Amino acid sequence: MKSNCYIFYALIFLTSWSCTSDTGSGGATQNDGGGPITHTLDTAVGYCFQLSKDGVEEAIELGIYNNKIKGEGVRIYRANQAVYNLIAEGILEGNQAEMRIVATNSRDSKETFTHIETWEINEDVLVAKNRKIKNLEGDYSFRRTYCHQHENSDTTLYDSFGEYFEGYAVVSKNGKFGLINEAGVLTIPLAFRDIGIVREGRITFYDEYLGLRGIMDVNGNVLLEPKYIELMAYSNGLAAFLSEEGKWGFLNLELEIAIEPKYTNVNFFKPDPTRQAFSEGLANVQVENDKWNYIDTKGNRVIAGDFLFTEPFKNGEARVFKNNKWYTINKAGKCIKNCD
Repeated sequence: MKSNCYIFYALIFLTSWSCTSDTGSGGATQNDGGGPITHTLDTAVGYCFQLSKDGVEEAIELGIYNNKIKGEGVRIYRANQAVYNLIAEGILEGNQAEMRIVATNSRDSKETFTHIETWEINEDVLVAKNRKIKNLEGDYSFRRTYCHQHENSDTTLYDSFGEYFEGYAVVSKNGKFGLINEAGVLTIPLAFRDIGIVREGRITFYDEYLGLRGIMDVNGNVLLEPKYIELMAYSNGLAAFLSEEGKWGFLNLELEIAIEPKYTNVNFFKPDPTRQAFSEGLANVQVENDKWNYIDTKGNRVIAGDFLFTEPFKNGEARVFKNNKWYTINKAGKCIKNCD
């Protein structure tokens, strides 16, 4: 179940903590913000929210004590798998709160930073406004999910709520995954052990009985029966697949083999749920000598650098490793940064 591993990672962190609210006291305790209740939220239940956006997974569980909010959570950066534990506090005025959030690196407690942002909390959505932190600048909408530690009367909530791609998000409940559109309608039922993300109108799925992956459209119609060990999301009209012989090839949108399986690995430096082979028309592939090069959508080797490691192209640039150092190349394969 590789494509949704980061969602489960966040949930594991949350379930390892104690509850952030006290259901036995109806949600009200000492240090509760004082004064009359100004909001419309139910203080007797927990509020759990999840964000999956711009290469970041974030999950937080909140308790509301009269007008005071206290919560704990986790933020995971997919690219380098950095994990930050979160502590959040604020006072509600209406359904908005100025929140103080302390983030601590789980591997290095000395790396801690604090940021202030405005939250607008509703029954189903938490909006973090004017966020200004690494990789997350602007307004972000967290989706409410089921609380694994805190009693929650709403059993219709999802255990996880992924990022929207092409108007669709992957959701899960009780270990089964499905697809939801922006209107909140399930277009693929919660029936799969694992599914990918929507790219170019297609989505991969895993058949747990066969142990193989196939392809569906956004309405759950099977376009390709399960037949491959691994399948990546489509990009530039192609989807990478892993054959029974352990080699990677590429399917086109007509589900024909466009590039024969002959590569030992594809885009190794993007191990996350949005992993796809091609970026800006080029894919980094590992060849027989265990070196990495770049191919175009026709399968032509266009950058034959025999690198030890490579990363995907972004904004016309890619980092590569050779001769004991990392440096940056352009699409012509020429070094443009750290060339000395």
